[in-house]
Amino acid sequence: MMVFSCLRIVCLRTPLNRIALYSMLISVADELSQLVSWSWLDRLRSTTIGHLILGQGFLWADIAAYAIGIALIWLVAGWLEHNCVKLR
Repeated sequence: MMVFSCLRIVCLRTPLNRIALYSMLISVADELSQLVSWSWLDRLRSTTIGHLILGQGFLWADIAAYAIGIALIWLVAGWLEHNCVKLR
């Protein structure tokens, strides 16, 4: 949801479907990066901010959670844009 929201703020005129796709790609890339164990990346993950952003270990459940969260925020953003905000 955070990635979707940040992308939406930066790319206001980009269609929601594309924002959702980019959000999922970024989230999956982040999760897959946890399979890599480079020393500099491990040092970054050992910091508080690195741990919060990059995580510690790969979990399929995290990918499912990302997909559910992105789908929910996509629905909410679509409803809000349709009913409350006119961007064009």
